[in-house]
Amino acid sequence: MTHRCESCGAPFAARRRDARFCSDRCRKRARRRGVRLAAVPVTHVDRELVAASHRELVAAGRVDTALGAMALQLARRIEAPGESGSGMAALSKELRAVMADVVKDAATGPDPLDELRARRDA
Repeated sequence: MTHRCESCGAPFAARRRDARFCSDRCRKRARRRGVRLAAVPVTHVDRELVAASHRELVAAGRVDTALGAMALQLARRIEAPGESGSGMAALSKELRAVMADVVKDAATGPDPLDELRARRDA
């Protein structure tokens, strides 16, 4: 299969269907110019992290706080392509800690089971 090199534009015979460069030299040139070599497409499932975090912050009434904004920013960073595995792990750990701090003291609504017990006891 023939591809066109993303660095020099020359056609080349690719050994893999996802090949992007004709040689190591072109790959290194592209890397030095800032071209992302491991672009991972973001799917609709990946974008759910920000939406789920936002829903949780709204339910806790903390979406407009500094920690709420930090949690949403961390969720966006996790969903962005190009993060390394260790970077993703660190961001995930930080998001988990921030979300725990945000909802820790949030006023939750009455528990439906408590309401049923109160009715039963009355």
